[in-house]
Amino acid sequence: MASVKILLRNKSLKSGKYPIILKLYARNGKTSVITTGINLNKSEWDANKLSVRRSVNNYKAINQALFERKQKIEELINTLEAENANYTLQDIKIGYQEIFHPNIEPHAISIFEFAKHREEYFREHSRHSSAKSCYETARSFKSYIKKSITFDDITPEILDGYELFLKKAGGTEGGISFKMREIRAWYNSAIEKGNAKKENYPFNTYKISKLKSDYTPTTLSPEEFEKFKNINLSNRPDLELTQLIFLFSFYSGGVNLKDLAFLTKKKNLKDGRVHFTRRKTKKKLSFPLNETLYDLLKRMDKFTEKDSPYLLPILNNQAKTDIQMEGRYKRQLKRHNKNLKIIGELIGIENKKITSYVARHAFSTTTRDKGVGIEKLGQILGHSDIKTTKGYFGQFSNEATDEVLNDLQ
Repeated sequence: MASVKILLRNKSLKSGKYPIILKLYARNGKTSVITTGINLNKSEWDANKLSVRRSVNNYKAINQALFERKQKIEELINTLEAENANYTLQDIKIGYQEIFHPNIEPHAISIFEFAKHREEYFREHSRHSSAKSCYETARSFKSYIKKSITFDDITPEILDGYELFLKKAGGTEGGISFKMREIRAWYNSAIEKGNAKKENYPFNTYKISKLKSDYTPTTLSPEEFEKFKNINLSNRPDLELTQLIFLFSFYSGGVNLKDLAFLTKKKNLKDGRVHFTRRKTKKKLSFPLNETLYDLLKRMDKFTEKDSPYLLPILNNQAKTDIQMEGRYKRQLKRHNKNLKIIGELIGIENKKITSYVARHAFSTTTRDKGVGIEKLGQILGHSDIKTTKGYFGQFSNEATDEVLNDLQ
């Protein structure tokens, strides 16, 4: 259950005073802050009683107002607990806003404030890549706009100007397209939440499709893949584990490293299949633990911690919290990609940058060359848009997926 405390912030304002805040704590260790607009000298705050000292004028009224706000938040938390077990700190902040600032027009919210809320939402749900994209796009767009604007202030002309700004800074069309799609996602979400007006939608005029992506996925030819698969690395255990994980990613249907890292035996393994939700698109996927994959797992046994809950030896028992697991994953990803580069050099592939995602791309091109349709391939990969699958060069049954994967053995 979430909780709230009245605190004096450690960092002072330009005036030298310190703001009183309502600090929110989520069950998963995440925190967020609601400002009260009340600022004090440090000496005017009782850190033990978490209240304003008697030396301050109207201290009783201030303490009473703070107590009432804290009490309202606790009531909100109780309501959210009863209605929705998956509520976030942002839901609490929105409820607080509706109680204490009901006259603010919803559509008047700054685009950067909206982006910040969206970033916090992603972080609370451990969607760190989405949070990073949100943060970096907001920072880039703000460096162009240089002021606070609402969604209804964004025009096709502003987007044209931002595109030119990015091109002058050396941005590629693929990178610019990514940022524009991020801003469009904010706008679409803002319309749904009542923070923007549909009639002002600038993307009806400004077309992102005119930006041609310069991204060409790196893959392996059949000959290169055979070299990768067959090289004996038993004298280099670190490289051998990287090889086995890469092959597991390929034979599982191009499941990316992050999804593989968080798979557990108890939660994801059932009746000879691995069931999971893709972290990026939230699509539910499944693949058979066939003979090839089972053999790869057995070969990874020597790298696996005793009593490890994880299916693959990527995360470990020491990583307990979301932050610790994310940190461990990032370090493992860096090591994995470094090892892939070394393996590439050992088998004579020096003109390609082999990363964890190459396994996904190699699976895509291999199955495509075997005649698998793009719709079926997109379903296996867990893409939310068929355009993404096409960039690699309905719902399908488990049997259809199994047929494709078993054909690779």
